[in-house]
Amino acid sequence: METKIKTITKTVYVANDGKEFDDEDNCLCHEQELAQEERERNIEKDLGFETNANFPSMLNTNRSNHEYKLFLIKNESDLDRFVEIYEYWFTNLKNYWEVNKETFVYPDVLCILDFPTGGDERRLYRLSQLCRQFNAFVDEVFAKTDDMMQEI
Repeated sequence: METKIKTITKTVYVANDGKEFDDEDNCLCHEQELAQEERERNIEKDLGFETNANFPSMLNTNRSNHEYKLFLIKNESDLDRFVEIYEYWFTNLKNYWEVNKETFVYPDVLCILDFPTGGDERRLYRLSQLCRQFNAFVDEVFAKTDDMMQEI
């Protein structure tokens, strides 16, 4: 029997947070995700707010596990920053009608609805439009029920 000592050299990529990777692309991707998470924390701190209300999901009642984030957009600079940061979540976000600068009236609230368990896409709402749609729905329902009640 013979005993040998071998030294194996291996390239390891170390991300900013100290996590090691065997692949450079995986390391770069991890660092980009960390940077994106930091940008999201910053904008949530600056523009975000929370409520005690639970956002109802009429369209998907079987999926009660959802999260939503609210952002007060006070001016064009806030809107530009929101679009830049959340382009990561919404491909071609700058083309969404919810963030269209020509129709956006300041201030307004943008709402991101997310289903963290997966399966559903994230959704973006302009709260003023969502409220108008909901109020129109409620008005129509009450008008129809009033009509039906008068027929009795």
